[in-house]
Amino acid sequence: MAWKLPSLDNVLFVMSACTFIQFIQEEAIQSCQLACFLAFRAKNYKAVSMAMTTTRGVLLDHLKAVNENVGWLAPYSRPAFQDFITATELTLAVYDELLLSALK
Repeated sequence: MAWKLPSLDNVLFVMSACTFIQFIQEEAIQSCQLACFLAFRAKNYKAVSMAMTTTRGVLLDHLKAVNENVGWLAPYSRPAFQDFITATELTLAVYDELLLSALK
């Protein structure tokens, strides 16, 4: 049985698809973080909590899962998305501190 190498077009398609999925997840996180920022400005702390909970408990977990499980399919973008995950975790920690200070 002869081995057949995948065509370069197919490899590029898989790499692009993986990156695109991560990009859409990144955009969802950014949208939620904008909601959090706007809620802080409006002093609506319930909305802040909702945005943080959604980011932390849903969106960030999805991006982490894709990056950890199939991110190797797009090695040129995996580190960038890992950096975005790290930055988002830091942002959530900062928002935690701001929320605690605001509620005192």
